[in-house]
Amino acid sequence: VRRGMSKLYSSEYKEINVDYLLKIIIKSKIHIVIVTLFMTLFSIYWAHSLEPVFESKALLKIGQYSNLQQSGDIEIVPLDSADELTRELSFVFIQDNKGDESKSSIVKVSFQENIENYIEIVAEGLTSADTINTINGLLSYVQKEHSKELSRNRRKHEVELNNIIDKVSAITKKQRKFLSNDSIYDNKDYTSLLNTLQLMSIINSDLGIGYIGQMLERKAKLELILNGHYGENSRLIKKIITSNQPIKPRKKIIIFFGFFIGLFLSVAIVFFREYLSQSSAK
Repeated sequence: VRRGMSKLYSSEYKEINVDYLLKIIIKSKIHIVIVTLFMTLFSIYWAHSLEPVFESKALLKIGQYSNLQQSGDIEIVPLDSADELTRELSFVFIQDNKGDESKSSIVKVSFQENIENYIEIVAEGLTSADTINTINGLLSYVQKEHSKELSRNRRKHEVELNNIIDKVSAITKKQRKFLSNDSIYDNKDYTSLLNTLQLMSIINSDLGIGYIGQMLERKAKLELILNGHYGENSRLIKKIITSNQPIKPRKKIIIFFGFFIGLFLSVAIVFFREYLSQSSAK
């Protein structure tokens, strides 16, 4: 019987508490409405006073060039590693520009793990035009650095080509000189002729036809690379994607939180005041 009475009493006590709390809320509804309305209006004002932020995105393709390996194979080599370039751009355009109050800035530079040699760039600014200019500034920086790399590798191949031309010219010149020496045959100087043939044999075996043939083949490939499509600089894929509407501030979320905080704060104040009044009455 006591257990039943206890449960009944507990249930009644809880029901009385809920009714009592509801009475307090209804009694103080004007104060709750005023505080909630004030916080909501303040959040509306704050949301509209913040400057709009627009976002632009772009995909950068890292440039490449043709390289002739020692084996004679032509390979396509990227001008930079996507991982290393991402770290460099993040340091130059994000870390170094912290605290900079410019109208636009780079906020994200990341490489695509599933796609080689591509980097995603994200910029935020007060207008879409500002974000586009910021991305183009980053692109100019990359293209300037990669243009130097292209020129450096091109000069390296040109030097190698000139060296091959000089070597082949020197060898063929010596061979022509020995073959054009008619005095050997006119004077019946067979000893000199034998020495000449032996010397030519040494040239042919050490630096001869096989070696010259390899150099001529490499020369032809170098000329093909240098005179053809040697390489391309880094560039943006398609157009820069811009947002027509600002991505920040999120006004609806700010207003919702303002309303929620106002409601919670007003109810808490009402309950606290009631608690103080009850304590003082005791």
